Order: sequence, then structure tokens, then C-alpha cells
Amino acid sequence: MARTARGKGLHAGYAHVRFGGAVLRNRPAMRLILGYTFHSWELLGMWAWAPAFVAAAFAVSGTASLRAAELAAYVSASFHLMGLIASTSMGRLSDRLGRRTVLFGIASLSGVCSLVFGWLIGWPLAVVFGVGAIYGFSALGDSPVLTTALTETVSPSHLGAALAFRSLLGFGAGAVAPIVFGRVLDLTNGPGATPTTWGWAFVTLGAGGVAAAVCAYGLGRERLAAPQIVTSVNR
Repeated sequence: MARTARGKGLHAGYAHVRFGGAVLRNRPAMRLILGYTFHSWELLGMWAWAPAFVAAAFAVSGTASLRAAELAAYVSASFHLMGLIASTSMGRLSDRLGRRTVLFGIASLSGVCSLVFGWLIGWPLAVVFGVGAIYGFSALGDSPVLTTALTETVSPSHLGAALAFRSLLGFGAGAVAPIVFGRVLDLTNGPGATPTTWGWAFVTLGAGGVAAAVCAYGLGRERLAAPQIVTSVNR
């Protein structure tokens, strides 16, 4: 009986932790969750298809097919390394400038890269690699800032639910984006031919970047201001 009473007490004590509508009614949190969803759409779609696009760029330049695939793998790996640099640097920058400012800036840059990148097929490889490096940097740069901002806008009792909901939507969108990309790629190229028109497929990813920027822009300045560092002087 005591065990039952303790069980009821524990259940009652944690009843407020249930997901319910607490997260859904938190407008800043929902904007961040939607921003993460659009961010994942763009990022995971880019990661899935960037190697094939870079290989196509090598092939158009006259590189042999096997060699083009090998070089594309190395170049695409360098895009991931740029993303790792972005994760650290953008987190630090958001501490100084504020979450909203960095989220809007980096999502806007990533969206522009998505809208441009696919149309660079046939351009000099140096241009493709340069834009790709910026693309890899910006596509991942807002990920840690989105997570940090979410932890700052949700109460600890609902943080687990908010992060779980964010992951469900984000990775769900990231799973669908490569499929949509591939379908658009097929529709904008002749059947059976090697794709030479990649721009419209990357535009589908750019829509996610633009939407993420819109979500960031709508965040209240007062809710996502840069953390204030308070120092005290012993007198």
C-alpha cells in the first residue's frame, strides 16, 4: 500500500512534465522548432545530394567518371569539415550578437547558397568548390544555435518534450527532402540521360533555408538577446 501511495505521489509530482500543449503554446519555442525543421530539410537534402552534384561538375569539366566520383567524395567531405568549423564559431558569435541575429544571418546565407549552387554546373570548378564551402559552412552553422536558443525558451520541465518534438519534425523533414530533390531532378532532366539541370532541385532545398530565415526573423528581440555577462568588482 505504501508502494502504491508513493507511486501515486510520484505520478502526481511529474504530471506537469507531460507534453500537453505547453510547448505548442510557446510561440518562440515553436518558431525555433519550425526553424530547425526547415534547417534539417535543407541540410540533410544537401548532404545527400552534394556528392552527386560535385561528381557531375567534375564530369562536365571532362574528368573521367570514376575519377570524378572519387574527387567528389573528397570535396564533399571538405564541405562537412566547414560545417564543423561553423558549429563552434557560430555558437560563439551568437553569444556576442544574439541568437536571433545569427540565426537569421546564417539561414539567409544558406538559403542563397541553395538557390545558387545547382545552377553552377558547367562553371569553373574553383567557383563550385568556393560556393560549396560557404554552403557547407552556412547549412550547418545554425544547428547549435537553434538548439541552444530552444533550451533558453522552454522551461526545464518541458525541455525533453520540446527537443523530442523538434527531432521528430526535423529528422522527418530531413528524410523527405532528398526524395523530393530526386523527383524534381528527374522531372527537370530528360529520361535516361545524365542530369545536367540541377538548379531546380536545389531550389527545393533553398525553400527550406528561406523559411528558416523567416522563422528566425520573427523571433522577439527581447526573448533571444545576447546573454549578458555580469561582472562584479570587489571594493
